[in-house]
Amino acid sequence: LYVTTDDGSYEFKGTGSDKLKELVNNQGKKYDHAIIIGPMIMMKFTSMLTKELNIPTTVSLNPIMVDGTGMCGACRVTVGG
Repeated sequence: LYVTTDDGSYEFKGTGSDKLKELVNNQGKKYDHAIIIGPMIMMKFTSMLTKELNIPTTVSLNPIMVDGTGMCGACRVTVGG
């Protein structure tokens, strides 16, 4: 588990993507799988990086449901297009 903060107030200063780049490129770490949980924008960019690095990835996607049932489609997520 690696913790990152934008301001460096705890552990690593930077984004999750920055930390992953540092681990792979500077420390030579190799990963079999990445689990990404956080804000959607962070998961997007970290997933783009893991794709580039050929690391299988699981994200915890929890879109906001406007109507509470999913019937209106506001929470719909498009994958691959």
